[in-house]
Amino acid sequence: MRPLRPNSFHAMLAEALDACGRKHVEAELGRSLSMISRWTDPDEENGRRMPAPDLDLLCRRFPAAATVVAHHFAGIAGGFFLPVEEGDGDVAAAASDFTMRFADTASGVTAALGLGSKLPGDLTPEEAEDVHARIVQTQLSLNRLSAIVQTRRAPQARLRAVEAGGK
Repeated sequence: MRPLRPNSFHAMLAEALDACGRKHVEAELGRSLSMISRWTDPDEENGRRMPAPDLDLLCRRFPAAATVVAHHFAGIAGGFFLPVEEGDGDVAAAASDFTMRFADTASGVTAALGLGSKLPGDLTPEEAEDVHARIVQTQLSLNRLSAIVQTRRAPQARLRAVEAGGK
């Protein structure tokens, strides 16, 4: 078996299978370990490939595999995958956290691009690292708020939140 090419379908599939355990996959999908191994073998480019229905079933039965697959295909599309959290929580606290992080990110970007920067109007590698970290934290905060708001869209969820003393 040839080594796996980074970011290849075979490498992604191997990572997904390892994330959930190949023996568990064997049991859940009813496929032999040898067939599962052939799915990840780059020498099988034109031979045994994992059928799309099996990939779908793998992702539905094993969320860890779904995350690996989502990262792979989002990267191919030029984006990235960011999972949405569960939505229990205080809307006001989540909104406040997002607002504060957004303001912090805007402040960090403005400072990094300002005249006090080593590279005004652009980002040095260090500034880019700092700005990127702030953006990621802001995105995570927004996802949390979005998940909480999403649960409130269902009438029963809203009633439960009010009964529990939530806002």
